[in-house]
Amino acid sequence: MLKNYFIDLFNRFKQKNIILKALIILFILLELFICFISFYKVNYIIDTPGTLAEASNTISIDTKNERGHVLTVSITEYTKVSLIKYWLAKADKRMAVEEIPDNYNANDEYYYSYYAKRVSMYNAIIFAYNEAKKVNNEVNIIYTYKGLLVAQVSKKAKTTISTDDVITEIDGKTF
Repeated sequence: MLKNYFIDLFNRFKQKNIILKALIILFILLELFICFISFYKVNYIIDTPGTLAEASNTISIDTKNERGHVLTVSITEYTKVSLIKYWLAKADKRMAVEEIPDNYNANDEYYYSYYAKRVSMYNAIIFAYNEAKKVNNEVNIIYTYKGLLVAQVSKKAKTTISTDDVITEIDGKTF
């Protein structure tokens, strides 16, 4: 039955004029192109804007300070995206697009996310204490910047640096 349907469809196609045949073929090629760019995966990571939400929706904050808000910030990350998503992200300045390194795997993703979260939390704590010190001089935080944490090293890199190393000096300059 399905075979007869396609035979009939083809016979009707053969009877159409050349302009209509060209439009039908063009439409089919366009559909195939759209399918291709929608399903073909590229080796890129896209970070998109996420949310800014009141932290009081998920945690309880015991304070008498009514002046400000405590907010949570998030982003959304997509890995191995379709070609069309890659093109759209490249055109949008709010999105970060980067190629996935050759040696990148799920363990690297966990490791990188874990340390990115910890660094973010430490920076938020330092910022909060420094802002609180502007209001009350008795508030103090003591911390030491130890350097840059190496989260990933390319297979192509000719170096002795490895993941988890802490860089404290570059070209004789410490920071």
